[in-house]
Amino acid sequence: MPTSLSSCLLLSTNREAALSNVGINQVEETCQRLREYDVNPTIVRYSLAANAVDSANIVGKELKVGRDRLVPEFNLMDPRAIGQYDMLSLNSTEAAIWALDVDEAGVDGTGGRPPPNEDGTPHETLSNQVTRLTNLLSVLETLYSGDTVLLIFPDGTGPALLAALIGGIPLNRVHELNFSPGEVRLDISVDNIRGMVPLEPPGYYKEIIHKGRKELQDLRSNKDSIVSVKDQKLERERVAIEEDLAKKREEQEAARTNEEAQRAARRAEIEEARSKEEAQRAARREAAAKGGGERQKRREGEGAEVNANSPATGSSGLLVIGGIATAGLTIVASIFNEADNTTVNRLTNQSTVTIDTNISKSVSELVESDNNNTTAISNLKEDSSGIVTSSTSPRRQIVVGESAGATRSGIVATLNETVGEVLTRNIDEDDGADAWIAALSEMMSEDENSASEENPDD
Repeated sequence: MPTSLSSCLLLSTNREAALSNVGINQVEETCQRLREYDVNPTIVRYSLAANAVDSANIVGKELKVGRDRLVPEFNLMDPRAIGQYDMLSLNSTEAAIWALDVDEAGVDGTGGRPPPNEDGTPHETLSNQVTRLTNLLSVLETLYSGDTVLLIFPDGTGPALLAALIGGIPLNRVHELNFSPGEVRLDISVDNIRGMVPLEPPGYYKEIIHKGRKELQDLRSNKDSIVSVKDQKLERERVAIEEDLAKKREEQEAARTNEEAQRAARRAEIEEARSKEEAQRAARREAAAKGGGERQKRREGEGAEVNANSPATGSSGLLVIGGIATAGLTIVASIFNEADNTTVNRLTNQSTVTIDTNISKSVSELVESDNNNTTAISNLKEDSSGIVTSSTSPRRQIVVGESAGATRSGIVATLNETVGEVLTRNIDEDDGADAWIAALSEMMSEDENSASEENPDD
């Protein structure tokens, strides 16, 4: 059963206006009564409203009417258009429309026009609907002469108005003939219709009209506040959508807040880990700096200890030089003995001799490692008179160095100095080689004397 009074064809064809389960049961019961009365319609003419279409399908199924005999009517069976009152609540609006027609429509139904609607919905009087119904009868007489026609209206006022026209009932009393949902009337004739309308309206009808007058007054006094059922439904849907959106926004906001809290917690964890790592790095740097300081102190202590244990620079150099000088003289003496006291004419090749005075090495190792010393001595030529000094002798340069933390020093022979002069001067500077010099002098003197005795002629 519809909950709103709809007169717009577009809205009435909507499936929201289709038959309910109650309506389906009512139509099936009506078909059962028709079979009991042995009524077999050959033509079913129905409105395009959703509830009328459903009713026609049920009738065709129950009464075995072929699809080609179910004929839709496009506009002649449409309900009366009520303008601004369209789609208002059926309980409150239907009584107001009845009261409007009783008080204002008149006998011919030309009065009692509802207020217009801003969406363009027509607002009609009963006389406008009469025109459509008159045309409908003309079509039926033309097309279906001799057939049994079943008309299915979408409302109760349309068939009531058709009955009033057939019976000659004043149109302001048309609602006394209104059809109930699922009601069917047989043997429509003038006498039958007039017999349905008493001289005075029944009591229930008067109550409806009384109620309708109050509703009509309220509608007219609150014209700007009229809201159709459709608009109310749309408003409810809009509110539901807004509430749903608000709920989703709250959920999104809660999720965003939770996500931000989690991000903040992660940032705090990362920052804490970074701080710990920085602290660990600082501790490692501090430990490394402390260890480096200790190692530096140990190196400084070891260096000071080495310096304290090392002999003085001058004495180191002189001791080594003295040793070298002594070794050199010993080698020269042995050459003199083997060469039959031949004279060394002069040095033939220039060379530079570098002597490292590392205290840790012995004099013999230094002499053996210095190839230049060996080369210089092997180049000496035989001379029976011993070492000959000459101003034309090749130039010699001897560099004496020292290590073990002491500064390097050396003795450089001047140009045109002979090996003997260099050795003599080094020996003189060595204050610890006096005993060695005396011994060597004696040995050389003995060698010279022996040579003179063996070769008196020379």
